[in-house]
Order: sequence, then structure tokens, then C-alpha cells
Amino acid sequence: MSKRHFSIRFDYAALALIVLLGAWLRFRVLSILPLNNAEAVLALSAAEGTPGASEIWDSASSEPSSSPLYSFLTWVVFMLLPASDAVPRLIPAAAGTLLVFLPWMFREKAGRLPVLLASFLIAVSPLLVTISRTASSAMLSVTAISGFVIAFWRMEQSLTIPQARKTWAATAAVSAGLIITSGPESLTALLIFGITMYLLNFASPADFMKRFWQDLWLWLRETGIIVLVTVVFIASGAGFRTSGAVALFHSAGQWITGWGTQGGYSPLTGFASIFIYEPIWLVALACIVLAMLRRSRDQLLLLFLFISASLVYLFYPARTGTGLVWIVLTLILLSVYFLMFFLAWLSSGPDEEISLEMIGAGTVLFVLMIFAYLQTGGYVQHAAVADMAEAVPRLGIALGAVVTGIVVLVFFGFGWGWKFALKGGSITASFLLLCAIISSIWHLNFLPSSATASEFWRVSVSRQEIRSFLDSMENISIANTGDKSGLTVYFEEPAPPALAWHLRRFPAYKGSENALLENTGPDIFLSPVLNIPVSLPSAYTGRTSTLFERKGWLQAFPPNLLRWWYKRQAPVYYEEWTLLVRSDLMFVEMENLIESDNLESGEGIE
Repeated sequence: MSKRHFSIRFDYAALALIVLLGAWLRFRVLSILPLNNAEAVLALSAAEGTPGASEIWDSASSEPSSSPLYSFLTWVVFMLLPASDAVPRLIPAAAGTLLVFLPWMFREKAGRLPVLLASFLIAVSPLLVTISRTASSAMLSVTAISGFVIAFWRMEQSLTIPQARKTWAATAAVSAGLIITSGPESLTALLIFGITMYLLNFASPADFMKRFWQDLWLWLRETGIIVLVTVVFIASGAGFRTSGAVALFHSAGQWITGWGTQGGYSPLTGFASIFIYEPIWLVALACIVLAMLRRSRDQLLLLFLFISASLVYLFYPARTGTGLVWIVLTLILLSVYFLMFFLAWLSSGPDEEISLEMIGAGTVLFVLMIFAYLQTGGYVQHAAVADMAEAVPRLGIALGAVVTGIVVLVFFGFGWGWKFALKGGSITASFLLLCAIISSIWHLNFLPSSATASEFWRVSVSRQEIRSFLDSMENISIANTGDKSGLTVYFEEPAPPALAWHLRRFPAYKGSENALLENTGPDIFLSPVLNIPVSLPSAYTGRTSTLFERKGWLQAFPPNLLRWWYKRQAPVYYEEWTLLVRSDLMFVEMENLIESDNLESGEGIE
């Protein structure tokens, strides 16, 4: 087997493992968190006309979906799979996995190791993983635009091969159609790229920019019909969903009106999210300095893209957490340049024996830093309950571990040289960076705190109690009708999208507005705690649950950042809902429960 053949096999194996890692992080227990209101709006719209449609949701009076592409693809999934909290998130997760693979298409230009590094960083990026696990059109937009950039670049590289050029031109046209139908995030991205090209115009030769615009116009003339067919096909839902055409115009209108609408996500919180969850920004910062010094066109392009994405995010009032995706993506791509420089520097210099000792030094420093972190956590935990007698010694131990690490670094510097010590410290920093990335992914997606508004990323959430709320209703319904969704439901005010989604199997009560005053009123009555009618009859009884919560601080960071960092405690606002059931239905359920308890204990059996 030749060396080249082995190298190619190794590269493809590495790519496969990276893509599998990205897919595992994105598809793992997608239903762990209940859909929030923003996700539920898209899910309810996509589920119309499928077995997963909600009878409670009034689609006629609600706004159409803002993403024809998301609605169409998710509608197909709803037709194939039973509805659950995971189904509306499958398409974004698939798009996020595809994004992990796309850097590989630049291997001929950038080299195999850089594109593998880019794919790995995209695969494990905490915010990109979280956006991919969210029912939204943001990841579809990013993947479609990335696909267009790759296809257009490939087309430019295939000028001497007519058939290849035609294929890539058609691929770029299909990608353009996906961009147009993916939602308002694409319009934001186009604005970002427009500003980037304007800035790049000052750093590039005039003929380069002129040739780019000429090629773009020529491509559009050749493939405009493919773009149009793609848009019509998706907007019409392949002829099965005419609502997509309305959604196409609604998407543009929503983006335009967003310039005059204040969103629930402040720019400070957004940039703080990157600071907290994406430690790769430390590496990208070093590359930004290199880009400004070297003035490489590729690095300047990424730098201008980062500046443009940051400016648009800062000044677009209706920003959301998903709007951070372009900032994060450019930070990752910038980081690749510095990491390549770092790996080349790390592999130079000492021989193999010294290198092993250097790794040992890095491991010692790593253990000391982890120990310091755990002791700091103990300090926070005891200081939170004013147990300073236990808290202060732990803080002293943590500082002692840090000082010991510095002494070890100085010791290796005098013994083997300062370059050796610096490399050992760099290895330690790399391990700590990887640990911080893993910690962020788990906190955002796989821990109980992920379902709370204490996280920077989520402005509002549906709590896990919404599922126990549903379980209570299903138990009452089974006890009375033998069916999980056999009772009618009435809302005192329009149902929040998340509740309409989770209660989608229950039929809506069709009586008059004075339903509670009628003898044949609804079986189940739902209302926010603060809006329970004064004239509520005694025939109804029930329970109150906290179903939703939203972020309770206005500044960039919570009041006690150290406590948040270790215990994820921060101010939040709660929204409570009351579940009221007709007393006769509750009586039947209690009889069944008593009978079930008697059977389990052996009573009543002759």
C-alpha cells in the first residue's frame, strides 16, 4: 500500500469520525427539552394537514410560517414519523451535520488538515450544536449559504471543464433557491455578506471585485430559471402546501418590520453568550491580530465577515440567539489559521524524548488547574450559604494550586528551557479549552439546567412541568373515556404555542364564550393564574403548575456571575397556569386510582 493511498484513507476516516461526532451531538436525545413558544410556532405550522396537527391551534388567525423551506421539509417528516418534540428538530440537526462536512469541499485549496480542523471545531462548537438542536430555520439558512459559496467557488475553478462547470452552476442555483426560501435569517446573512464585500473592496484589487460581480451576473443569467423552479417547488410544498407562497412574503415582511421591533435578546447578552460558551474566541482573537499584520486576502475576508456579522447583530433590533451563528462560524474559521500556526510551532524544536517530557509537564499543569477549578466550585457552594469557615480555606487551596502550577512552569523553564515550558503550558491550555467546550455543550443541551432560562442562550423556555401537566390531563381522560385525548379543552385566552403543541391531541371546546357558566361546559379549562375568572363555578377543581420561565436580568451578566458559573443560579420570571377539571371527571379518576391501589395491595381479591 502506497503512502499516498494510506494518507487518503486516513483523511477520509478522520472526516467520517468527525461527522459522526457532529451527528451524535446533534441527534442525541433531541426530545430532552420541551419545545418553547418560538419552536412550537414553526412546528405547528409545519404539522398542518398531518396526523401531528393540533386541534387547539388556530392556524387561520395565527401568522404563517416564516420559513417555507423548514415547513416543507418538516411537513414531510411529520408525514413519515409520529409527532414528538424531536421531530421538529430533525431537519435543523441534519442541516447542522451537513455543515460539519462542507469544509471538506475546500480541501484542494486550503489543505486536508485545515479543513479537518474546521470540521472538528464546527462539530463541537457549543452554540452551533445548540442551534442545530433547536427547531428554527437558522441552520438551514447557514448551510444553504455555505453550499452556495462552495458551489460557486467550484464553478469558478472548473472554467476549463464545461460539464463540471455546468453541474456546479446548477448546484449553486439550487442552493440559491434554498436560501430564498429558508427564512428571514437568510436576509440577515445577505446583508452581512453585502457589508463584507463592501469592506473587501478597499483591500482587494479593483479588477478582482469587478470580475466577481461579472461572474455572478453571468451565472444568474444562465441559471435563473433553476433558481425560480426551486423557489416555486419549495414554496408550494411540491404542490401539496400552498401556504408556503404566503410564508415567502411573510418572511421578507418579518425581517423588514424587525428593524422597528425590539427583540427579547439584548446585544450584550448575545456577545456574553459567545464569551461564556465559545472559548474558541480566545484562539480567534490571536488570528485577528495575525490577519491585521499579514493582510492575507482569505484572513481579511473572514475578519471583515466577523466585523459585518457583529455590526448587524448589534444594530438589528429583532435579534435572537440564533443570530449569533455567523459570528461563531467566522470565529471558528479564523481559529483554524492560528491553530495551524500553533501546531507547526509545537512540532518544531525538541526531539522525541523531550517532547514526551513536555507532554508530561502539560499533564501536571492540567491536573493542577482542574483541581483549582473544583476547589473554586467548593468555595462558591459554601459561600452561597454564608459558610465562610469552609469557603475561605477552599479558595486558599485553589490559589495555592494556581501558584504551584506557575512554580512548576518556571521550574521546567529553568531546567529544559523557556520554549519547552511555553509549549507545555500551551498543551495545558489546549486541554482546558477542550474541557470548557465539552462543559458548554453539556450545560446547554444535556443537563437539567438546560431547560431553564438561567442560561444566557435562552430568553424563555418551556419547563419540564409542561409534560407532567400533559400527563395529568391524559390520566384524567383515560379514566373517564378510555382515550388519552377524549376530553374537550377550553382556554380562557389564546393558547400559547408551546401549550397548543403539547396538547395537540386534545379536541378544542366549541361552545360559547361563557363556557364555564353552562352545564355542558368544557371538560378541561386552562388559564394563566392571574386570569382565572371571578365567576368560576365550584364544579371545577384542579392544580397550578409553573410551565414557562424567562430570563430575569437586563444587564449582560447575572448579578452573581460566580454563582451562575458553578450552580447555574440566576434571576428568572415564572409563568404559572391552572388546570381545572370538572369535579365529576376528577371523581372518576380518584375512584380508578383507589381501585388500582387496592388491586396492587391485594384488597378486594377473593
